[in-house]
Amino acid sequence: MKNRHQTFTSLVTGLLLSLALMLTSWPAKAEVLLTLEFGEKRVDLSREQLLSLPQHEIKTTTVWTDGVRQFKGPLVRDVLGLLDAPLSDSANARLIALNEYEVKVAVQDYLTWDVILAWEQDGQVMTRLDKGPLWVVYPRDKHVELQDSRFDHRWAWMLRTISIEP
Repeated sequence: MKNRHQTFTSLVTGLLLSLALMLTSWPAKAEVLLTLEFGEKRVDLSREQLLSLPQHEIKTTTVWTDGVRQFKGPLVRDVLGLLDAPLSDSANARLIALNEYEVKVAVQDYLTWDVILAWEQDGQVMTRLDKGPLWVVYPRDKHVELQDSRFDHRWAWMLRTISIEP
């Protein structure tokens, strides 16, 4: 009986190792972190694709955090450039978050100010627990007009989709 148990254990171990090797040899599909939409055009972006864009840092206060925080990420206008679509001053960006929060923002915001899609806060990769994985962050402390409460609702966190509406 002991031999049968050892044989069974060896067989199961071998199968599990084979399965693990097989799974690790398949190319992993990158997780979609952000979807861009413009009409019928759709671009799904992974973290790696967002990180391949020039990264910018913003040190600013926010309504939702204490003190000055440092955020890092690509400019929203650079991300939207991946759509390869004309962005007019009159276009709107519909931002949709993982929690279904939705807001329309004039694309002009992203052409006027260095707004970023932050994926890092104070040197730490952001998770859903701290408004990640992506948070639209304005350079609030650099421009007095951005400190107006009318801009606060534009700071969409847990962002999953940006849909451009002409």
